[in-house]
Amino acid sequence: VRTPSDRSNLSFQSTSTVAPGGAAVAPVRGLHHEGWLSKRTSGKVARWQRRYFTLDGCKLCYSSKPGAPAKRSFDIRRARGISIAESQPRELELDFGFRAWRLSA
Repeated sequence: VRTPSDRSNLSFQSTSTVAPGGAAVAPVRGLHHEGWLSKRTSGKVARWQRRYFTLDGCKLCYSSKPGAPAKRSFDIRRARGISIAESQPRELELDFGFRAWRLSA
């Protein structure tokens, strides 16, 4: 578990059973991780922005800094796909159909 005072990047670890297609099936109750990740913007000129992410159970949200209101939040069980590029093992993409989040530790 990362604390708000921990400024290092959050690492990705699998803590749930994953079904074909990448959908999380059995999330661990009481799961809580938080820390800094970079999120790729979706504008015409994509760039990386540092965001503070919190994962509580299946709810993933981010804000500009620890303690700030969440800018966005999603239930990761609703992701259509979760992928990690072999060439960039520290990058993760969550595809929600209407929006995809590309994250980097």
